[in-house]
Amino acid sequence: MKILFGAALLLASLFAQAQNDKPSAEKVPIVKSAMPLFMIDGIKKSKLDINPETIEKMEVVKKEVAIALYGEDGRNGVIVVTTKRPSFKKSN
Repeated sequence: MKILFGAALLLASLFAQAQNDKPSAEKVPIVKSAMPLFMIDGIKKSKLDINPETIEKMEVVKKEVAIALYGEDGRNGVIVVTTKRPSFKKSN
């Protein structure tokens, strides 16, 4: 969980530093206003608070696309997380 949240914070810092589509890996302090929006299974969240074992897919949406899809909430980018769905096996 800490590794995944650390990766999310790194992504947030890259969003904050991105200029002209050239993100910087330089470490910057993260402030709440620069945090991206987290969408977990279609639900808006202010932080990534799920078990990493349950993550199936993670996508990053940024810039105008994020604002077009998520409005002003997406102005700092959006991290879209899809969790694994339980599989139901048919028993004979």
